[in-house]
Amino acid sequence: MGPKGVLDLQTVISVFRNDPRIYNPASYLICGLLLLAWIFVTVRSRPSRARVWLALAAISALSMLPVYHRQYDAKLLLLTVPPAPCSGPRAARSDGSRCW
Repeated sequence: MGPKGVLDLQTVISVFRNDPRIYNPASYLICGLLLLAWIFVTVRSRPSRARVWLALAAISALSMLPVYHRQYDAKLLLLTVPPAPCSGPRAARSDGSRCW
């Protein structure tokens, strides 16, 4: 399948410099900085139902960066997050319609 079917940050960085001593620490550094930014924004924001789901969606995308995934793994993970807010008892909108 080759690098075209792999979704992780090491693959992207290895295009520029194909040396594991470079792309492994670089990808962990980038992911660590993104994780710190996510924590900072999440802790400082006021909790609401929409923000909780947005934070969950962001961390699920960030969690895919530092580890090895195939494209079908990413599709499955990204497909499970959007319907989650629509599954609760309070999922109806103010006009009476459902999320779909």
